[in-house]
Formats: sequence, C-alpha cells, structure tokens
Amino acid sequence: MKYDAIVVGAGPSGSASAYFLAEEGLSVLVLERKHLPRPKPCAGALPPAVEELLGFGIGDAVEDEVREVTWIWRADRTTWRYVEPVLYTVMRDKFDLLLVERAKAAGAEVMDGEEVVSLEEGREEVSVRTRTKVYKCKFLIGADGAGSVVAKYVGRSNPERTVRTAEAEISVPYEFLKACEGRAMVEVRTVPKGYGWIFPKADHLSVGVGGLRLRRAMEHLKAFAGRRLPTPVYREVGTWAYPVWGARRRWVRGRILLVGDAGAFANPLTGAGIYTGIWSGLLASRAIGRAIPGGSLEEIYTEMILGEISPELSAARNLSIIYTTPGPAFVALKLGLLRGSFLRRSYLDIWRYISLGITSLRPSNIPSPPSPAPRTPRTI
Repeated sequence: MKYDAIVVGAGPSGSASAYFLAEEGLSVLVLERKHLPRPKPCAGALPPAVEELLGFGIGDAVEDEVREVTWIWRADRTTWRYVEPVLYTVMRDKFDLLLVERAKAAGAEVMDGEEVVSLEEGREEVSVRTRTKVYKCKFLIGADGAGSVVAKYVGRSNPERTVRTAEAEISVPYEFLKACEGRAMVEVRTVPKGYGWIFPKADHLSVGVGGLRLRRAMEHLKAFAGRRLPTPVYREVGTWAYPVWGARRRWVRGRILLVGDAGAFANPLTGAGIYTGIWSGLLASRAIGRAIPGGSLEEIYTEMILGEISPELSAARNLSIIYTTPGPAFVALKLGLLRGSFLRRSYLDIWRYISLGITSLRPSNIPSPPSPAPRTPRTI
C-alpha cells in the first residue's frame, strides 16, 4: 500500500501532523522508533492556546494549571497572578499518548518499535526503509527529533544554534509540593546564556536548566535544585541537545518536510518546542493538502513558515538578549508574556516595543502589575 503521507516520529509534532492529515481524509502512517507510551523528563509547560491549535481539549493529560509565575533575575523577584491559567503542565508519556490516540481515532495508522534507517525519494513517491520493511508514500514528514534521520536528507543545521538542557522529575516534601501548586518559577541567567525553571506537576515538580551551548548541564541542574528545593529526590533525569530557530534555513526538500525539533522549530528564547512543533505540524499538513492537486510543496511550505512561524520565532530570538543584557528586555518579557494569554504574536509585539525604545510598558492591552504576593512558608 502507498500512503498519502508517512510521519516519522510520534512525538507531539508528529502525532499532531498525523491527526491533521487524517482529519482531512488522507491515508497516514506513523512510524515511531520507541515503544509507546514513552516517559521523558520534560518541563511539559504548554500555553492554553495549544488547544486552539489542536482543535480539541487536552484536559485528560493536564497535571496542573499555572496561575502564578515568579520571575527572578538577581535581586529582582516579581510574582504575577492570573484568574485564568497561563500554562498547563503535562507529563510527556500521557500527553504524547493522547495525541497518538487522537491521530488513530482520526484514521491514522501508528506502528511503534519501528525504526527508520534510510529513505529514498523518487519522482512520484518516497520509499521509507525500516529494519523490517519498506513503506511507500506520496509525502514524508520528518518529526523524529533533534537527531532526525529525515533532516539529514533535507540538509544540515547550524550547530551554533543548539540548546543544551538538563531536566528532572523531582519529588519534594508534601508541604512544599502543596505550596507550589499552580505556581511556576523562572530564574533568568541561573546558568550562562540561559535560565532555570520549576513547574508543578500532580505529585512532584519538573525542574530544569537550559542554555545555548551549555556545558556541564547536569551539574548546573543539581546546583539549581539544591538551592531552590528542600531535600529533592530525583525520579527521572535526562539531558538533551537540540537545535532552536535560526539553526536551519531549509525545512523541505521535494516531497519531504520537517516539523518540530527535526526542523529546528524550538523557541530560541525559552527552548520550548512542543507548541511550535504542533504549529509546524499544522502548517505541514496544510501544505500537503495544497500540494496534492498540484503545486510546489517546497514553495508552499516555505511560504507558510516564513509568513506565520518565522515572525514570531525571529522576534523571540531577538528577545534572547535577556540572557546577556537583561535590562529592558527582562521588564518587557515579564509584562508581555504574562498578559493572560500566550498569543502567537506576543513575542513580536514585545520586540516591537523594545525596538522602539519603550522600556516602561503599560499599553492598554497589558494589565498593571497585581499586588505583591503574600508571604508563605518557603516556596520556589
């Protein structure tokens, strides 16, 4: 059987791509190297806008709803509170499986434990070879992460734009965990050219550090957790290296497209990649839909990326000066990111303010700072 599309990788960007394609009636096969569900230490923080992108709710996978965020840079500690959640936190095994099940319900086939080893593009189809079989498709989506087999075929990325992180799922005493419920903390420049974070989950905390070309990430993580948490007990730990926006200038070749980390769609300011990965999957599915009746897939997909994702992530990249020159960027970021909704154009809006030289931001669409948070027993 020749599929309309094969998706390599069943992470958020791959499963979302498969879901969007299957919803349009296309025959879709997902090939995943690992067996599902697969645990993965991850901050797992998503803006509520992800539900708008997906077109369905993710409540079954949500661990906690963040309504309070504390930003720290040196002696500057600011806490913001909101009525509505500004972030959802998820565990990757549950969230990824939810997306896989939605893709399957829409009609996609999913094969886990099936590792892709090579591919060959012909004039009318793409052949995908695993360790056991050869599959054929009209279009191929590479969603196989930072070490993508598919991306190597499309073209190399710039290693200078690589973020390195160390992340852990950590148990803490019950009283401390309850004090962290609904609260997140971000500490800028706790590591060189990066930051540390603490996000609440249902029965533990997700803690991590990350930065551009960060060295000794695990050492930095343990130092950060030891300083911020009482008697941390590590449940799962992982270190990762992946390209961020700006590392790649090509996302499509012939009948082959890249999404998620394979396409370097991670946010260059925060390092987060789930939301933008799903966004790229949506655009990839639309590009394929437009290319089927005729048209250049390369032109269609590239135009979509440059017109929709690029302005946002390019602005985020400009804002990454926060890690070397915090000043006005830090003020603007606190105000802009925490407006109550993480809109697609939020980074672009903030960068426009900064580039105009406005450092004291109080436009009508940004709320005035709320009253300082009351003191509580030791919290993050």
